[in-house]
Amino acid sequence: MIRVLLVDDQETIREYLRSLIEKETDLEVVGVAENGKAAILKVANLHPDVVLIDMEMPEMDGINATKIISERFPKTKILVLSGYDKHQYINASLNAGACGYILKDASPEELRDSIRLVEKGYTQLAPGLINKIIPQQQLSSSEIFDFQKSAALPKPGTLLQEDTPLLLDVIQTDAVLPHTTRWVEVGGKLLIGSVATAVILSAVIQYQVTVKAPANVRPVGEISLVQSASEGTVRRILVSENQVVNKGDIIATIDDSEILIKKSQVLANIQQNEMQLMQLDAQIRAVDRQISAETERNKKAIAGATAELQHTEREYQQTQVSSSGQLDEVKANIKIAQNELQKAEFDLKSMQANVKATEAAWKAAKLKRDYYLGLAKSGSISQNQLEQVQLTLEQQEQTLLSQKAALEAQKQVIERQKQGVAAATSKYKPAVAATNPNNAVLTVVEAKIAQERSAGDGSLASLQQEKNALLQLRIEIKNIIDNGQKELKQIDKQQQATIIRSPDKGTILKLELRNPQQLVSAGEVIAQVAPSEAPLVVKANVSVEDIGNVKVCKVQPVTACQEGKVQMRISAYPYPDYGILAGAVRSISADAITPQNNAMATTAPYYEVTIEPEKLYLTKGDRSYPIQPGMEVKAEIIAQKESFLTFMSRKVRLLTNL
Repeated sequence: MIRVLLVDDQETIREYLRSLIEKETDLEVVGVAENGKAAILKVANLHPDVVLIDMEMPEMDGINATKIISERFPKTKILVLSGYDKHQYINASLNAGACGYILKDASPEELRDSIRLVEKGYTQLAPGLINKIIPQQQLSSSEIFDFQKSAALPKPGTLLQEDTPLLLDVIQTDAVLPHTTRWVEVGGKLLIGSVATAVILSAVIQYQVTVKAPANVRPVGEISLVQSASEGTVRRILVSENQVVNKGDIIATIDDSEILIKKSQVLANIQQNEMQLMQLDAQIRAVDRQISAETERNKKAIAGATAELQHTEREYQQTQVSSSGQLDEVKANIKIAQNELQKAEFDLKSMQANVKATEAAWKAAKLKRDYYLGLAKSGSISQNQLEQVQLTLEQQEQTLLSQKAALEAQKQVIERQKQGVAAATSKYKPAVAATNPNNAVLTVVEAKIAQERSAGDGSLASLQQEKNALLQLRIEIKNIIDNGQKELKQIDKQQQATIIRSPDKGTILKLELRNPQQLVSAGEVIAQVAPSEAPLVVKANVSVEDIGNVKVCKVQPVTACQEGKVQMRISAYPYPDYGILAGAVRSISADAITPQNNAMATTAPYYEVTIEPEKLYLTKGDRSYPIQPGMEVKAEIIAQKESFLTFMSRKVRLLTNL
């Protein structure tokens, strides 16, 4: 099992290398380090077989670390993993004691094979690097033979053993330098080639164009200002500068004695008005009971009068019915009397006719008697015939007298009948009058009902008026109480305003209060609180001329951004010792900001660029150093990549105004 120690200042590369190496069963990662000093400590503690180390790292680079490790721990082989293929880096690494040098773009198989070969003692170089460290000279056949013989070069394609001398150490300057005339020729060619190569490289190789801007570390949301909500004298100061406070903690209190006096007065007024309100409620309830009793009495009085009216109406109706019957009876009696009178008159006329007929018959019988009497005297008739005639006369006379007596009696009957008709007729008018009885009794009873109703309505109206007056007074007192409650709430707010609290969780940066009894005014800033839990960002001031080169990156995380990258140097942590901090541009202010300066000279306007740092700390050795709000930062925003030839042509166009 080959034990490997990974040394690189970028965590993502360390994790990537770990994942490649741990896939192999014969390779094991025993530790990681982020710089040269940490690597030396890890080697001393872990004793790895192979150290896979980067070239450029903070605190101590890879070359110095390689030299120290190879001197102190000769059994540990060192394989350099670098992104540079220049011969200076290769020579320096091999001279420092490295057993191999490969590039970061090597394939995983090449990386794992290189670790195995270095552990076995071979010197491993990435393909193509051998030409970087051995100058390509055109030598004659005899020179090549002598050179190979003297240097004991291995055959092409074979690996260098650990005990094989390095080629750079074997080759001497005088062994490869040509003669003077040849040197001049080669020098000329090299000069031409160098110029051509420089021109080609200036057109092909691109460098990063950066926008430099001053910046500061600021918390998101900026510093919170603590202001006094009311005017007064400071009673207590409960915090000091640099003290950590939570949201809502009391910073200071203002004297509230006048507010308390006013509050007690308002409370006393409210209590007094509430007592009056209770008394009014009792009076209103009493009036309600009186209204209920009066209403009930009025209902009963009206009900009694109504019953009396109904009784009188029934009697009136009964009287009307009785009088109507009597009238009918009188009419019937009058009709009967009139009929009897008519019948008596008819009988009278009949009797008068009979009397006349009987009188005529009597007269005829008398004449006949007188005739017979003469005849009897003459003896013409017998006495019997005379007596018969006399008897007939007497019978007729008796009948006449009887009929006259009956006639007189009938006249008396008729007189009585007339009196009866008159008597019956005299009863007609009273009977007719009785059919229309006087309704004054009904009017009196109805007037009594109206009087009871009016009296009841008057009493109820008086009581209701009294109740309305009490209700109006109650409303006024209730409004006074409500106003008092509102005033009490306002006083409570004023009292709360005398307690100055922290608006956020953080640290007291500046405290304007010096001592109790200090007078403060409403709206005066008495403290500044820096939020502690707010995320930190970097605010950079980019000039108006350079803002067009700044791009915004919306991709998360910061390491995934392809544009808008930023390299930042923290002034509190020197760059050579702590390294740089990567970041990405997240936003640009919508308009240029013109600072308000009281001095005579005006400051140029700028755009505020918000930068999100990759991490909120820098590392030095095994320790992490956090960045804090207020630290000054030198930000280099990577705007674009361009070749040197493009840069020169752009400068020429600017100078010549083309």
